Amino acid sequence: MIQPEIVVLYEHLNTIETFKNSIITKWVNNTEVSQVLSSKDIDINEFREHYARNVMEYFIDVIKGKQQIGNCPTINNLLLFFEAKNITVSELYLICIHFRESMINEMIRQNLFTETLHSAICYLFNANFKGVLQMHTDTIMKAREEKNEFQNLIENSLNEIYIFDKESLRFSYVNRGALLNSGYTATELKQMTPLEIKPDYTKEQFQELIAPLLQHEQEQIVFETVHQRKDCSLYDVDIRLQLMNFGGRESFVAIINDITKRVQAIKEKESYYQMATHDYLTNSNNRQNFDTLFHSESKRAQRYNHPLSIILFDIDDFKRINDTYGHDVGDTVLVNISNRTKLCLRNSDIFARWGGEEFIILLPHADLNLAILKAEEIRTIFDSEPIDKVGRVTCSFGVAQVSDYEDLNQVFKDADDALYGAKESGKNRVNASIKLL
Repeated sequence: MIQPEIVVLYEHLNTIETFKNSIITKWVNNTEVSQVLSSKDIDINEFREHYARNVMEYFIDVIKGKQQIGNCPTINNLLLFFEAKNITVSELYLICIHFRESMINEMIRQNLFTETLHSAICYLFNANFKGVLQMHTDTIMKAREEKNEFQNLIENSLNEIYIFDKESLRFSYVNRGALLNSGYTATELKQMTPLEIKPDYTKEQFQELIAPLLQHEQEQIVFETVHQRKDCSLYDVDIRLQLMNFGGRESFVAIINDITKRVQAIKEKESYYQMATHDYLTNSNNRQNFDTLFHSESKRAQRYNHPLSIILFDIDDFKRINDTYGHDVGDTVLVNISNRTKLCLRNSDIFARWGGEEFIILLPHADLNLAILKAEEIRTIFDSEPIDKVGRVTCSFGVAQVSDYEDLNQVFKDADDALYGAKESGKNRVNASIKLL
């Protein structure tokens, strides 16, 4: 059975293959990776061509189903190469982490990033490298030299690492990254539990979260939440939590990555998208975005032969409102009209500010008669509910149904003509264009 994560990655295979060189470049040119390689006299170009590129191809072959997860000759050769160069386990882990992050960052750059894709990339990465930490925790019980190696891995990890008791949940070990980011001392943290740094979780919710691990139904839980520092500031984290055996005793190990910058980048992209597609005043779709959505819906309507109508309306005597009460009050009227319209619409309807005091509604699966009824419903609400400082504000409506899929602009002209007719007939009324397929 194909893992669902591999299915997700396969859907993005073309993008990964197209930008594989960019991913490799981000990986080998990362400052920390470059520092490790140069400190061991490893030529970056040699590493790129003989190892990094092969590792990238292996991951692509896994997605294609040509290679088995966790059985990569290239990675084995890379481990032998690093061993010969005396690269420590912590340095190896650092290099591997940056491979994963380079792939994630490329998906963000291509505006394809989703939490589902992030989990899929992490699954593929973890499936190949999760044994590294377990291998060394087993070994330290047998040899003091390996214990020092493990401690070096933990202490110098880019991530925060916490080990806590399965029963009491009290921390038994925290690494340097945890101390630096949380602001607590090791002594303070060892008197605490995860609940004291996870403000979004109650004890019951956390117990429910870790239940699959305690019942051995899952090997690992991956989730995102918010952590709280000693100074009460918050930061976003990605957590990989699993039960591990330390000398015959099970404890939880949490490997935590501060993803504040990634979350901020996603929010900024969302903000830019919002600014590009929505009207700043009413938070409705802008005309450009409406046009994009309209063309998409028209193709769907034509393909499945269902009706598609629009309602074009504007505020009657809006200039008088601005001249009498000022533009601030005029803006309040625009927002009020926009908000009340949205409350009348179906989830499938698309609403936009068309320009100035004009608005437009796209109604999929609605013929002319249904669109007229909807316009009349909205008109009646406007007519019967006064607005503070202004009183009664009315609107005039023009309604049209798409009648020519070869000339989509015709429906806008029809609706505009109908709106003009409503204005000429005395305003505060619905007028329709009778041009049907």
